Amino acid sequence: MLPGSEGRPRAAKTSTSAETTRTVVVIGATGLIGKALAAKLIERGYRLVVFSRDPARAREAVTGAAKYVEWQPDLLGEWAAHLDDAYAVVNLAGAPFFGGRVSKAQFRRAERERVAATRMLVQAMGKSQVKPEVFVSASAVGAYGMSKQSGHSGHNGHGDDFVTEKTPPGTDDWAQGTAEWERAGLEAEALGVRVVLLRTGVVWGYEGGALVSQLPQFERGFGVIVLPGTEWMPNR
Repeated sequence: MLPGSEGRPRAAKTSTSAETTRTVVVIGATGLIGKALAAKLIERGYRLVVFSRDPARAREAVTGAAKYVEWQPDLLGEWAAHLDDAYAVVNLAGAPFFGGRVSKAQFRRAERERVAATRMLVQAMGKSQVKPEVFVSASAVGAYGMSKQSGHSGHNGHGDDFVTEKTPPGTDDWAQGTAEWERAGLEAEALGVRVVLLRTGVVWGYEGGALVSQLPQFERGFGVIVLPGTEWMPNR
């Protein structure tokens, strides 16, 4: 459910409610979560604007949007004008980590790009005459740190501990990188924009994500049961 829509009745595609006039900008709409979100927003009657590095590809992957805007995350360009008077901005952009081996250097580069792109979005919001009411900025449960069950020698995270949004981030590389990413998103609060940090775990779906990369291994007989079965895996 989109933040701010709690308690409102579900709107049909032909609804004349206030939702039909609200614009939601989605960055990363071609990803696994983004596609599902885009379809739901259109179904609810929102005016969807998709930001993409490749608008032509986005138009094929996500149908029904009002606009497909070329987005350059490292350059404050013409795309910034489309943030003006948007009800919400949802940033899900980021290269996926599944689909192949990821080196430490690649991980660091992807991390830096996520932070820089988020800061650029906040900078663009600051120049908008009418600021968005809500900024949903993607994050990860990696903010809590690597789990104790991982066996990683550099771990400094949580195991069976009860954690909340107020729990301090872990001190391993993943947690610190995620914390920096979140700080970049929270900079929008200074503009009077409500910020929602979306801490997702491992996302499963038949269309992509962890399941698609792991299922073939099980089909080939390489899958195993992980014992003793007390390991944590946060799923969304």
